[in-house]
Amino acid sequence: ARELLLTGDLLGAAEAKQLGAIGNVVPAAELDAKVDSFVQKLRHGAGKAIRWTKAGYTIPLRQLAHGHMDAGTAYECLTNMTKDH
Repeated sequence: ARELLLTGDLLGAAEAKQLGAIGNVVPAAELDAKVDSFVQKLRHGAGKAIRWTKAGYTIPLRQLAHGHMDAGTAYECLTNMTKDH
């Protein structure tokens, strides 16, 4: 991840899947069907279990984001004023 952040290299779908950054890779023609299938699983799943599982695993992510958000935003704003952006 650090290499990608520092170099700005783009990541193709297959490589992102291999790295575990995304869960699925499908041809564009199959995308809507894949999304619909996933949505149906969530809609008909155990609502409270899904909701509370999501809430539980996002707590550390939110804590980490809050700790870095101000500095990250400030640095991003600084790059907006340079040719590097």
